Order: sequence, then structure tokens, then C-alpha cells
Amino acid sequence: MAALAEVLAAVPDPRRVCGRRYRIGTLLALCLVAVLGGARSLARISRYATNAGDEVRA
Repeated sequence: MAALAEVLAAVPDPRRVCGRRYRIGTLLALCLVAVLGGARSLARISRYATNAGDEVRA
């Protein structure tokens, strides 16, 4: 069975190359963790990502 990180990394990235700072799989995983933790808006997801520790962002 594929790990969640592998599945999220396989998602096609629709962004242009010049606009990418982070891999799409990493962003999706961080958003998923934020939503599972109760975030219900982009502002809360952003706040979660900003306040998350280095181990979560890694």
C-alpha cells in the first residue's frame, strides 16, 4: 500500500514552474493536517502552517 506522502507527491502540479516555492505534495499534506486539526478557511490553514514546528513542516 502506498504511503500518503507518495500519493500526494504524485498529484500533478498545475502551477507554472516560476511560481513554485514548495512541492505540491508537501503543501497538500500540510493543508490536510491543518484541516484535520480543525482549520476551516485558508486563513486558518495559513496560520497553522506558519505556527507549525519544523518537524511538521519537514
